[in-house]
Amino acid sequence: MTKDDYILDSYAWIEFFKGETQGEKIKALVDEPKNQIYTNAVNIAEIMSITLREKRDTAKAMESIISNSKIIRVDGEFAKEAGELHAEMKSNNRNFSYGDAFALLTARKLDAKIVTGDPDFRGIKNVIMINDRLESIEKPKRPLRDFLGALGESEEEAEEMKKKIKESRERSSKSE
Repeated sequence: MTKDDYILDSYAWIEFFKGETQGEKIKALVDEPKNQIYTNAVNIAEIMSITLREKRDTAKAMESIISNSKIIRVDGEFAKEAGELHAEMKSNNRNFSYGDAFALLTARKLDAKIVTGDPDFRGIKNVIMINDRLESIEKPKRPLRDFLGALGESEEEAEEMKKKIKESRERSSKSE
């Protein structure tokens, strides 16, 4: 039996932890014996940051990642290559993050597919968008309010977060 290799980015792991529709689809992918799941160490840092900020169980999150995937460690050369890839990708998509670059470089080095819901990966080769391919029909994108609600935030907190994100984007576009 040949193994299929997949990289789960932070978006995919967060969905996995939430256990809703998208998370259940990712769980099925992870549980399939013929699949090999990988996670880049930098993406684990992203996941831990999100988990801590949302006051979730970081030990449980870390245990899930370690028990369900092989961790790809980063050395100086890998970090250099990820930085170069980040600069290249950022020229076309200013929202492409460092974590995205580490996940993409990992996928390229392992000839694996990235599983994500992050729109910054749209149009990139060997990317499986959660809404597009892991579900039989594409669902509309959930508004931020719904996403934060799933994380235990109130509607007021969701609106405040939405406002902060908008302000941050405006500041970023002015500085570029």
